[in-house]
Amino acid sequence: MKSPVSIILLAAGGSARYGSPKQLIPFKGRTLLRHLAGICVSSKAESVHVVLGAFAELLKLQLLGLPLHVIHHTRWNEGLSSSLRVAMRFLPKSTKAVLIVLCDQPHVSVELLDKLIDRHVSKGAQIVACEYGDSLGVPALFEKRFFPELKNIAGDRGAKQIILNHRKVVAAVPFPKGTVDIDKPGDKTE
Repeated sequence: MKSPVSIILLAAGGSARYGSPKQLIPFKGRTLLRHLAGICVSSKAESVHVVLGAFAELLKLQLLGLPLHVIHHTRWNEGLSSSLRVAMRFLPKSTKAVLIVLCDQPHVSVELLDKLIDRHVSKGAQIVACEYGDSLGVPALFEKRFFPELKNIAGDRGAKQIILNHRKVVAAVPFPKGTVDIDKPGDKTE
């Protein structure tokens, strides 16, 4: 059963450190973007919104046939926060919480996203963040009362500061493989 949660999959970056579109890295027989978009649409979330920027025309081909909304962000080079702010404008009015996912974390799974959603729905957790290493981070879910803060994030950073600012209302979900992300050639997906 779908929940009134919208997922924002951030995939707009220019992959400067990687040198080519890391969204197109082969992973489990598909590209990393197609893999993660498929995970998102298979979750309990009601809607999925994918933010594309650099390489948008090339990347949107990876999303054909998936029941999701593509947001073309022309000012993607202003940083991660600008992509998040743009996506927040496209959420359906029925959205009660938003779940933020990054395109460079290959080990995100349907089970993980559903755990985050379930922790919010069944336990009333206001923020649900993944715990990996010695940190809390994305994927992370924020209930509606945090939308104004998400819409006002600035610079090349994501929602981590909101998680840290509201630590008392954060529920953690273990995600040991959350430390694996793809930033440059040679980064391992294991």
